[in-house]
Amino acid sequence: MPFFVLLGESSYSLYILQLPIYYIYTNIISIYIFRNLEISSDGYFYIFIFLLIALSIASFYAIEKPGKKIILNINKHYL
Repeated sequence: MPFFVLLGESSYSLYILQLPIYYIYTNIISIYIFRNLEISSDGYFYIFIFLLIALSIASFYAIEKPGKKIILNINKHYL
């Protein structure tokens, strides 16, 4: 299942980004964007989880994969 493999690969980003995204979500997004909407506490939770997973996958593709490629290329030249 490719989706679950992707979730596993981006799990470190998910772990690292939990707290910063939580602070941004509670202090900025939920106050300024969702203030006029009637969303239950479950809805806030599911929106946060979706946002966290989406940003961790984006971080995996934007930072982790290119970084790994750079490190492997540097290592290949010195061995």
